Amino acid sequence: MDQAVFGFTLIMVVFAGIAIGLSWWSVRATRKAVQGQLFLEISKRYSSDDMAKSLGTIYEIKDLIKSNPDWLENYARDRKQGATIALENDRCRRMVVHFFHDVLEIYDLKYIDKSILHRLCEYSSFDLMYSVLEHMNAVAFPEDYAKGRESYSQLLAKSGKPDKEKKELESIRPALP
Repeated sequence: MDQAVFGFTLIMVVFAGIAIGLSWWSVRATRKAVQGQLFLEISKRYSSDDMAKSLGTIYEIKDLIKSNPDWLENYARDRKQGATIALENDRCRRMVVHFFHDVLEIYDLKYIDKSILHRLCEYSSFDLMYSVLEHMNAVAFPEDYAKGRESYSQLLAKSGKPDKEKKELESIRPALP
């Protein structure tokens, strides 16, 4: 009888181990499915017409900043005065900035892994963040600029970019006020 109990216990332990393994696999598969769904949702948001318009505007602003050294100061002044074009530029800035803040947030919450973060944060994204968006933030919101700058720094640090790219990107950032 003791051998029968031992045999039965051994079989139950084996089945429990198999159940634990299957549960682990199921949790892992579910996590990958959730990450895939989040990636699709984020990609859909990034490829929306509104985001395309906003990114186009930000690229235009990049050229304006290069050709007109006073553009940023004019933007800050016009924004405060409620000028329509400045408010539209600000809407575009907010849309792009919030997209990348959201990406950082869902990464920090471990809803996406580093490979997905890397795909969402291409070099050109950081180029726009550092050469345009940070400059716009610095002149429009000097009191809050350091906080926003820190989230960009975190995103770059977590993005998996090579050190050479990180240094190159850091070189185009505005100085802290």
